[in-house]
Formats: sequence, structure tokens, C-alpha cells
Amino acid sequence: MMPSIAIRSRRPVPFRAALLLTLALGQALLVGPARAADPVRSQELVSQGLAASTVDQKLALFQQAVEADPANVQALNNLGSMYQEKGDLAQARRWYEEAVRQAELQGKSYPIGYFSLGDACYAQKRYQRAWQAYQKGLALAPDDQETLARVEEMRRQFATYFDSQGNFLLKDPEEITRGLKLGTRNMVVGEEPSVDLVVEFEYDSDEITAASDQQVENLAAALKEMLDAGTGETLTLAGHTDERGAVAYNLDLSRRRAEAVKRRLVKDYALSPDRLATKGYGKSHPKVPKATSEDDHRRNRRVEIIRGAGPP
Repeated sequence: MMPSIAIRSRRPVPFRAALLLTLALGQALLVGPARAADPVRSQELVSQGLAASTVDQKLALFQQAVEADPANVQALNNLGSMYQEKGDLAQARRWYEEAVRQAELQGKSYPIGYFSLGDACYAQKRYQRAWQAYQKGLALAPDDQETLARVEEMRRQFATYFDSQGNFLLKDPEEITRGLKLGTRNMVVGEEPSVDLVVEFEYDSDEITAASDQQVENLAAALKEMLDAGTGETLTLAGHTDERGAVAYNLDLSRRRAEAVKRRLVKDYALSPDRLATKGYGKSHPKVPKATSEDDHRRNRRVEIIRGAGPP
């Protein structure tokens, strides 16, 4: 498992001096005419919330502020902060997501919203979404030291999941589930909806590296949701190698690696072995044919999750 890192709790916006955004002025201009809102009252409630002495009092006042004006970005973000203080990360993320959505709709630069969202996602182990939020925030406030430190920590923690272009390849459970449910098709391999994952193995081995523990954990969470849905369908774990090496050797290695992922899912996460099939395709279905760069070889070395039996 990946090492845990203390999660920062970002205070309500006015306490973060470097990023203080004076939304009180002109808040009335942020709401479209179709929304029945009272921005003045909303901002009054925000001020009361900031002055309140307990988390519960602050939460109640920020909630009232959002009800008075659902487009009040400051109220939305501070409400998320209070839920994070109470340990309710799902609710915190919900309100942070809404805060940045409203800021984008209003054309406002609101980096604290992205940083707060990133922190909540990081605490949930939704590292891909955290990375995306941090990058958006840093595009607006590139000198935020807390976030720069977190980004560097993520680069060290997940070093094998960054390619040479700086792309972060780890997939969150929701991304895996969405790809399978929405019918994303891999036209190289077949017609079944599928998702490709980077799962690292020891050299010339079917032993999963410790660096891939988080990706396997995310895969387990996604597959559990789908298997628990009661559709009765089979999900196939398909192993692929890069194009280097002998055909027969790569075919056997890809099969063994797919089976190793299945064993981990069954043993550590109690997924039903009867609902998980495995196949090995060796180097016959590269994502990047005739690859020359290490990044492209890496894209070819993958475990593909297929909704259905997969091609023969």
C-alpha cells in the first residue's frame, strides 16, 4: 500500500491571506437573472459564519448562505471546508466541486477552490482527480507553496505513474467504472467496452510491484461496484506486453500477468473468481504499433479490463 501523508485542512477562504478573494464586493453581479437569490443576505451569513466559534455553527451558517445564494462561490467553498473539518470527505468534495463549477461559470479566478478540491480528493485516494484539481489551481496561482509541495510529493509517491511528458497515468475507480459503463471501445482489440490500466510488474515476471498497489486497489473498487450491480456479466482481465521479445514467451507472460491481477483481486478484495476471466494477448494487440519510445512501449504493456468475454 502507498504511504499515507497528512492531509491539510484548508481554512475558510478569508484566513488564507495569500489567496484572499474579496467576493463580498460585487457578489450581486455573479448571479444570473433566472436564479432567485439574495446575494447580500448570503454574504452576511458568510461573514457570520467566519465569526462563529464552532465548526457546527460555521457549517450551519455557510449552509444558509448557500441556500440564500447558490452561486456564492465563497459560501460553497467554506461549506466544503467545514465538512472536511468534520471528516465528511464526500460532502466536502461535493461542495468544492460546485464551488469551482460556479467560479468557472462566472469567469472567476478561484485557485483556492481547486486546491481545496484537490486536498479532499487526495484524502479520498482519488489521486487522478486531485492531480487535475491541483494543476488547474496552479495555473491560476503558480506560487502556492502548499500545493507545490503536495505535487512534488505525489511525483515521488507515484513516480512510476508519470511518463516522460509529465502525464499522470493512475486511474481512479470512477474513471474505470465510467469507461466500462459508457461503452468506451478499444477498436484495436475488439468491440467490447474496455479500459486500459498501467500495472507494473517485476522484470520478466508476473509479480506485481508495490508501486502498482494503488492502481489494483482502484481497480478492485471499480469492479466491485459493477459486480455488485447484479447483471451477472463477466469481466475479463486481459494482459498485453510490448512488441519486444518472442511471440510465445510474450503470450505466456501476458497470460500469467492477467492471472496475477485476478489472484490479487480475489485474495485481497474478495471479488468473485467466477465473474473474472483472464486472457493473454502477448504482443498481438499493441496500442502503439511499431513503438520506439519507452513511453510507447509502456502503453503497450498493460492490463485491459473488458466488459464481456473479449475477443478470442
